[in-house]
Amino acid sequence: MQNAQKMKRELKNNFSKKAFYKKSLMRTIFFIIAIFCSLTIFSCKKDDGISCTSCSSPNTSDFQVCEERDGNASVGGQNTDTSFAVYIAGLEAAGATCGN
Repeated sequence: MQNAQKMKRELKNNFSKKAFYKKSLMRTIFFIIAIFCSLTIFSCKKDDGISCTSCSSPNTSDFQVCEERDGNASVGGQNTDTSFAVYIAGLEAAGATCGN
C-alpha cells in the first residue's frame, strides 16, 4: 500500500514538474515571438534618408540632384519645389545625363 501511495506522489510530482516546464517553455516562446514582432514593426518604418543621383551636362560641371522626403528635387541643398521625376526628366530633355 505504501508503494502505491509513493508511486502516486512521484507521478504527481513528475506531472507538476512537466506542467511547470511546459508553461515556462510556452512563456519563453511567447516572449521571443513578441520581441521579434516588435523589432519587425519598428524596423519597417519609412526610411528617413534622402537619395541622390549624379548628373552631368556639356554646359555644367557634374552635380547631384537629391530626392527629398517630400518627393521634391533639391540641388546644392536647395529645394526646387519640383517633383524629383519631373525635374530629372526636364534635365534629361535639356541634354543632361543623370544616373547613379
